[in-house]
Amino acid sequence: MRTIMELATTLEDARLAQQVTFEELAAAAGLSRLATRRVLRAESAPRVTTLMAIADKLGLELVLVPRQVAAGLAAPASSQRPLSRVEQLKFGTDALARDAAADATAAVGAPAAPAPRRTRVSRSRKGAR
Repeated sequence: MRTIMELATTLEDARLAQQVTFEELAAAAGLSRLATRRVLRAESAPRVTTLMAIADKLGLELVLVPRQVAAGLAAPASSQRPLSRVEQLKFGTDALARDAAADATAAVGAPAAPAPRRTRVSRSRKGAR
């Protein structure tokens, strides 16, 4: 991870996968709900002790490794994030639903085809009468 956003995304993905609310995580980590939410949304640069507390409650560990080692630890591009609660309700939780959710997400992110242009035909009022 190279940015606060990547770190926050990893923590948020773990929270969602475990179906833990902000309130539950905050209480378990000994933090306020607001502080926990800010960390998981990358709205602030948290203290290391705050990150350690949140990671611990999510079953994660903060580890520092040399960059050369970190490159080999990067998740493959094909790894999939857990389905959100909305996606679970909309598509279900099986593998086919995951593919449908991925397709739907990809379709939303794809550029839309340009709308056909309308041309106005001007008519002279003098000739119409």
